[in-house]
Amino acid sequence: AALEAALADAHLRAAGRPLADLLGVTGRSVPAGAVVGTHAATATLVDEVASRAAEGYGRVKVKIGPGWDHEPLAALAAWAAGPVGPGTVAPRLQADANGAYGRADIAHLAGLDAYGLACLEQPLARDDLAGHALVSERLVTPVCLDESLDSSARVAEAVERGACSVVCLKPSRLGGIGPALEALAFCRRARVPVWVGGMFESGYGRGVLVALAGLCDPDWTGDVAPAAAYLDADLVSGPTYGRDPVTGVLRAVPPAVPGLGPPPAAGPLRRWQVRAVTVAVAPE
Repeated sequence: AALEAALADAHLRAAGRPLADLLGVTGRSVPAGAVVGTHAATATLVDEVASRAAEGYGRVKVKIGPGWDHEPLAALAAWAAGPVGPGTVAPRLQADANGAYGRADIAHLAGLDAYGLACLEQPLARDDLAGHALVSERLVTPVCLDESLDSSARVAEAVERGACSVVCLKPSRLGGIGPALEALAFCRRARVPVWVGGMFESGYGRGVLVALAGLCDPDWTGDVAPAAAYLDADLVSGPTYGRDPVTGVLRAVPPAVPGLGPPPAAGPLRRWQVRAVTVAVAPE
């Protein structure tokens, strides 16, 4: 994925063309979703989700696992059902289990239907597509796969086996932008919703995600929050973010400069540089 991105960037810069233009999404804004980890107390989790909603995130994904699922999700569902403060967006809620459960937990997972989640992400181990098919049969909540999907062929297999009804598209996990576009094309044919997932990218990688998100189902919000949400400093400026003046939802627009994004800033690049190699064109 990294090599493909480097080559794509070089070709696009040489052509003076942004990735968004190549994909046909120039200027198209997409809603940004936030991800919240586990907390020591349910009240603290609710406070953080409320903070993300106040920042304009229209979808908030929370991490769950055995011993940390029903109580926090019930509290969040109760909070979401109540009135929100001025300027606060009422976000859709998702839960991400990161493969923390087993087949013996399927009846327990079925109880999560009570919380009106947009989807339950990766409840079982990454290699257990048959188990995920059982979960999908039992739950009303849509099941989304993430870690299980490491190629476009695997996406097709998971959907065809009934292991998921929603797909989390991660170009870095799938092998690059090309495989991600292949998976997206399959999901369109299969009429399966797709949203873009993040992997702690810099603003450079976030620009790629925002551009790809412009091709995905507009009703599903991706993990395209600013890199500043988890990085103290970044190498590039990345996508442009702003709140919708009508809905208040935080939205992102992909970079409009040639390549995958702006060139890295010289100062931060020198600060964190570990090794540098200069490649020169050999004389003919």
